[in-house]
Amino acid sequence: MRPRRLLDRGGRALNFTLHSLGTVVIQIRRGDVIAIQADGLQYVAIILSKKMLFGGNWCFIHHNARPVPSVCDLDADVKRGFYAFVDFNVPKREGRTSLISRGNDISRFARPRLLQQSPARGETRYSIWCWEGENPRGAKHLRATSSPSPEELSLPHYSCFPADWACRLAARRWTVDQSPYDAPNNRWNGP
Repeated sequence: MRPRRLLDRGGRALNFTLHSLGTVVIQIRRGDVIAIQADGLQYVAIILSKKMLFGGNWCFIHHNARPVPSVCDLDADVKRGFYAFVDFNVPKREGRTSLISRGNDISRFARPRLLQQSPARGETRYSIWCWEGENPRGAKHLRATSSPSPEELSLPHYSCFPADWACRLAARRWTVDQSPYDAPNNRWNGP
């Protein structure tokens, strides 16, 4: 098998080559655009932070899965997707992640100040958290409520999704105001 050259956003060759030696585990960095293979499609994630919450990266997951994604497709659909902490360990170990581009400008992707936490199984109260500083583990609990406002329901979740679950959410065009656990063919029951 021939070695594969990786290209940066401008189409220039990066200074390393990947050879097929079995499973290659890519290193994920802030500013990377990666693809995750799931259900025969490629789901695109833009990495917005280093690993933070429960081993997950803060990222933007695009709704539009593609057979073969490219960086050019990303500019058109910046608002079609969701923000989440995502753990990529399983697809990385299984060789189902690939680097599309590295060192992208991620300044247009905002980091929220507030996060919501859905009620645990059997409970009814949502928690609202304030994320200050770089690390969300230092988030401060603001309040718990059984009836969150529409604005609070539209906040990103203060939890970490497995990458395969994030891909399922992207496939059904999930938005943060919906429960991530009320999905057809739900095989992950949440925390």
